[in-house]
Amino acid sequence: MVNVNKDSPIKIAVIGSTGSIGTQTLDVIREENKEGSEFIVSALCAKSNIELLLRQAEEFNPGMICVFDREKAQKASAIIGREVLSGREGLLMVADNDYDVLVAANSGLAGVEAFIHALKRGKSLAIANKESIVAAWHLLKEAAEEGNGKIIPVDSEHSAIFQCLKGEREEDVSRIILTASGGPFRGRDISFLKNVTPEET
Repeated sequence: MVNVNKDSPIKIAVIGSTGSIGTQTLDVIREENKEGSEFIVSALCAKSNIELLLRQAEEFNPGMICVFDREKAQKASAIIGREVLSGREGLLMVADNDYDVLVAANSGLAGVEAFIHALKRGKSLAIANKESIVAAWHLLKEAAEEGNGKIIPVDSEHSAIFQCLKGEREEDVSRIILTASGGPFRGRDISFLKNVTPEET
């Protein structure tokens, strides 16, 4: 599914590198490289957690670093003495950079333009960002078709659906049911759930 040359290192750009999916992505890269694989982290992006981002940058030495929060980006740049991109423009510069796979591990809609740009360039988008799928699926799909890019779901629920449907015909599927497998109330008694407020979800 990933458009890469198996004889050369695979270059990965991660948007949302300090979150759960982002840190797990880097864990996998670290372990795979120990086993002899060749993954290069070409870009790391975070919303505002510059402490963790800079530790990741020190370990993986990406060509580009981006912090969406402009003030935090300036602070990070002063600490490490090199350019740190910021904002929407920074994300688009990352999407225009040299990589094989763009990992969309951030939350919210800030990265949608970057994801679309990556797909139009024919890149593989490993997407864990649910908001972009819900709000902009038609745009992502159009971009993938236009540029021959690949959309690869990597978060639990939609990756499970993706894997179950692989090799099947879409017209044979009438509906898909997702059970509530986790979240903040996992393991709670049913009596507790009666009093949950929208703010707690």
